[in-house]
Amino acid sequence: MHVILEMGHYLVPLVVRAGGIHKRLAGTDNEALAVREADYDRLADWRASLRTFLRASQSLVRSAGITSQQYQAMLVLRPAIRTDDGGMTVTQLARMLQVRHNTVVNIVNRLVKSGYVRRGVHPTDRRRALLTLTFKGEKLLRQLVSAHNHELNRVAPALRKVLP
Repeated sequence: MHVILEMGHYLVPLVVRAGGIHKRLAGTDNEALAVREADYDRLADWRASLRTFLRASQSLVRSAGITSQQYQAMLVLRPAIRTDDGGMTVTQLARMLQVRHNTVVNIVNRLVKSGYVRRGVHPTDRRRALLTLTFKGEKLLRQLVSAHNHELNRVAPALRKVLP
C-alpha cells in the first residue's frame, strides 16, 4: 500500500508492507526508512507532550459540558463566518472533521439543542443547512480557546524541544 505522509511542510511517499514501512527513494520501494536512536526518544517525548495536552483538553471541554468532538466542530465552524456563505454545511464539516456525515449530524444536533450552533438555510441552496455558531457558542468557544492556549503555552517548551 502506498501512503503519503505529511511531515510539517513535507510530503514523504511511503510504502507499507507486512515487513514494515519503507521510504520510497529514487523510484524504488525497498530501502528501509533510516531511523536513529534519537528519533525514538524524540517521538516518545513528542507523543507524551501531545497526550498531556489532549488530556488537559478533554478535561477542559468536559468541565464546559461538551465533548471533544463538539469542541472540534465548534473550532472548525468559527472560521467559516469569514466565507462567502457565512457558515458551513454538514457535508463540509464532516469533511473537515474527517468523520462520516451521520456522525456530524449527531454532533450538530447536540450543539443545536444546547444553543451553541444555529442551523439555518443555505443562501444559494435551500436544500442544504448552513451551520453557524450562536452568540452563546462564540462565548463558550472563546473561553475554551483561551484555556487551550494557556495549556498549549505550558507544554510548548517540551514540544519545541523535540522538533528538529
